[in-house]
Amino acid sequence: METRTLNSIITTICAIVFLFIAHSAFSQQQPAPCSQDSSFRQFDFWIGEWEVKGHDGTVYGKNRIESILDGCVIMENWTGTGVSKGKSFNFYDRHNNQWIQRWVDNAGGNLDLYGEVKAGKAVFRGTSTSSNGKTVHNVLTIKKGAKNEVFQIWEQSQDSISWQKVFDAVYHKVAN
Repeated sequence: METRTLNSIITTICAIVFLFIAHSAFSQQQPAPCSQDSSFRQFDFWIGEWEVKGHDGTVYGKNRIESILDGCVIMENWTGTGVSKGKSFNFYDRHNNQWIQRWVDNAGGNLDLYGEVKAGKAVFRGTSTSSNGKTVHNVLTIKKGAKNEVFQIWEQSQDSISWQKVFDAVYHKVAN
């Protein structure tokens, strides 16, 4: 066998071995950063399948809350008893040390809220625009209750002084 051919074969084999090692090293799954940082887990109490009711027992709808994108996002899937449907994407912004909720619904509504989650209680704040063009201040509180309950209150104000509850509900966990 010619030296040149032997060198070519050795070079090809070395290249294949190098590519195999490189591929193996890069394809090793790295731990998801969101599962390693406890800040991303603060809102996990909301995850689950829920029936949502008023305090008088009136059923408002169902809400499936799930962890997606390797624990980096908590996605809300709301279906009201009427025609209302919506989704929110909740995530921890580690650069600004705050939680963000982005809500979008099937009526064309959307709302961006910013806040914190501490000791089983999330408080989000943000502004929206009313149908008459005025700024509306929003506060959304989601609080862990008993083992299978979560409470949600959404309040609005046009002056940040007097507040009105626009949604006040109890989430009851649905058995799997």
